[in-house]
Amino acid sequence: MERADALPSPERTWSKFLNGQFSNVYLTSRSILTGLTYAFGPVTAYLGYQHLSAHTLGGTFNLPHAETHAIVLPDALAYNSAVADEAMGRIARALNVDSAPDGLYQLNEELGVPQGLREIGLDEVDLDYACKVALSNPYWNPRPIEEEPLRALLQRAWEGARPTA
Repeated sequence: MERADALPSPERTWSKFLNGQFSNVYLTSRSILTGLTYAFGPVTAYLGYQHLSAHTLGGTFNLPHAETHAIVLPDALAYNSAVADEAMGRIARALNVDSAPDGLYQLNEELGVPQGLREIGLDEVDLDYACKVALSNPYWNPRPIEEEPLRALLQRAWEGARPTA
């Protein structure tokens, strides 16, 4: 069940952020990541893959919160894109791109966001454990969270690879 119609507009929020309408935000890469989370968080909050992965990684491996979310989000969007068309469309429109997952990946590149979890301190040998921990504490997700796709998402996010559905 898609709930994008009940969410604040990422288009307006992201536009306000880019136009400097949030007085307490300074344009550093950290604040840009915060802006991304603020703008798109309401649309993606119900995409459990995103929160499951980012919170598991951050909490278990002490990774920086905003960067972890920014790195994982394109893959989480790609995974859920088949069942969240309206939300993906809203994000794509806000970024003026055709594909929300690829658009966020490109934006991360442009902003200098670390491209992979390996760049922020996660060791590849920890991916299997991260998957196990994530599956033991599932979040609601519009598409069922399964071990093999979650492990593949974590691998791509670790490598910094482009998102795939």
